[in-house]
Amino acid sequence: MIAVILMPLVRGMESAPGDDAVTEILRGLSAPWGIAVALGAAAICAGFGWMVYTVLRVFVPSRPLPEPTNTTIESVGAVFIFIAAGQAIGGLLRVLGWDDILVRLAGTILVNIGCLGALAAFRRDRAGGSPFPWWDLRPHAGLGRALAAMPLVFVAFMPIHFAAAIAWRCALHAAGRPLDVQEVLLAPLGRGPLVIGAFAMLAAGVVPVLEEAIFRGALYRSLRESMGRWGAALVASLVFALLHFNEGSLAPLFLLSILFVIVYEWSGSLWACVALHACFNAVNFTLA
Repeated sequence: MIAVILMPLVRGMESAPGDDAVTEILRGLSAPWGIAVALGAAAICAGFGWMVYTVLRVFVPSRPLPEPTNTTIESVGAVFIFIAAGQAIGGLLRVLGWDDILVRLAGTILVNIGCLGALAAFRRDRAGGSPFPWWDLRPHAGLGRALAAMPLVFVAFMPIHFAAAIAWRCALHAAGRPLDVQEVLLAPLGRGPLVIGAFAMLAAGVVPVLEEAIFRGALYRSLRESMGRWGAALVASLVFALLHFNEGSLAPLFLLSILFVIVYEWSGSLWACVALHACFNAVNFTLA
């Protein structure tokens, strides 16, 4: 039911509006009633933002974040290694003739695991303890409620995401930039059921776990000590959006990352972020 309701939103967010649709939107905004429509859309988005806050306040217990387990230098260094190694692997695969998006995705996942392993090793050398020190694996009261509330948060946030996507694509169109779809969304099209199933498992299961660990669990938490909540949220979210390497989805992914940070700050658990991230990826994959 949720997928049916969100189908036009998600399809609009990722594959439209195209050049023609964006032209019509810009023409409409330039009309005398265009400003009123834009202000009305902003008011509606504010209403959905209040819905997100209400769901968090009612259903998700508020808990403080655990202390960061890595320094800012270690976390930022891990992200830069992630970028450099990912680009190097992509270049090597192109040289070898294996320039397939699924192969590159698998290589990126391995690099992500390696970066997180390095962060864990640095922390364990200093203080010992869990092999996954940035991750609070211990269950806590209210975790089940928090996880169950994430689909509601996702539904309330999608109109905001959709509006941001339209506004951003209109800006790109006005600047003469191409409106490309993320390549990874098209990767499983026309493949066999085994490839599609493996891609779905990676997109909705593995990727949310790894990305939340490195961007929220490691990078955001370490930046938060030196830059404060908002500075860390802005920097970590910008890095998260840029690392998807798609100009057309930069602003929507930035807002999505801000939402992940808000959920992380409120719930005090990465599991809630992983559940929300998995909802986003699963719906995008299903409707792509």
